[in-house]
Amino acid sequence: MNLLSLSLLEAIVRTGSYSGAAKEKNFSVAKVSFHINNLQDELNLILFEKVGRQMRLTKDGEKVLEEARKILEATEKISSMKGGSPRLTGNLGIAVNETLLQYRLVNVINNFRQMAPDVTIKVELGTAYSIKDMVLRSEVDLAVSFNMGSYESPLTALPLCSEELGLFGSPRLKIEKEQFFLPNHCPNLNLLTWNFTSGPFRFFKRFLDKRGICMGKDMQVSSRNIINTFLESGFGVAYLPKVSVEREVEEGRICEIQTALPKIDLGVILLKNSNHAESSAASLFSKLVKNELYDGKMDRSDFFSRTCLMHRTPNEC
Repeated sequence: MNLLSLSLLEAIVRTGSYSGAAKEKNFSVAKVSFHINNLQDELNLILFEKVGRQMRLTKDGEKVLEEARKILEATEKISSMKGGSPRLTGNLGIAVNETLLQYRLVNVINNFRQMAPDVTIKVELGTAYSIKDMVLRSEVDLAVSFNMGSYESPLTALPLCSEELGLFGSPRLKIEKEQFFLPNHCPNLNLLTWNFTSGPFRFFKRFLDKRGICMGKDMQVSSRNIINTFLESGFGVAYLPKVSVEREVEEGRICEIQTALPKIDLGVILLKNSNHAESSAASLFSKLVKNELYDGKMDRSDFFSRTCLMHRTPNEC
């Protein structure tokens, strides 16, 4: 028995699968399976049982996990007591979507700055496509991005959570209830987006085309704050993550507009390059991201297809 096996056991349960643990640890699935099989042989216990496509802990597995977490927590506490530990220095490059930076990562960066004040942080903003390329070319140490469905080696993507999408506009807009339900309607409304290549914008355009709904002009505004200002003024509507207008909706300045679309979630991932050596600063930042964003209750089955807008179709509605 060793700490690695216990750590892999905890990671499998937390991520929901052997493959999830493998991606987080930068191991192959076969290597994860090897260590878990050795742990089961050593304990003479069956720790997991397969239920459908998921691995579920047995009762013995639940007991072992409980004790494993105590051991891992104690080990981390002891490690933090090392005397003379050098302060983290150097540079940390992060790529992130602007919405996630503004509404989900401020606390993470503040906490990191307090824990590693000597590290220089460089944040690159981008779309899911450009962020993927930055990580692949090792231009950054890691990324927090929206899921775009396909991440082949050497990229490793850890599912963190998901953000629900919706159509939003001003409460002053006079919109008929069936406007975005029945075919062949033509609301004279501008459709706003921060980028014409963004996943939510293109997905909503596919929905409109499928329904035969014609709108006014499309308009690209490269600032999310300005988009919110336009929405409040009644200039147009936008299909975007609900978190980006949460405060305005609570204050009644912006409202959600009902459509025929079902609940649509956009996945959020922690993205790394397994060929890029991870610094101590990147490791600490990753840990803080997981502590802040990891949703342990989220269903991770089919995450990469279910929360990728390219894999969703307006036919679902």
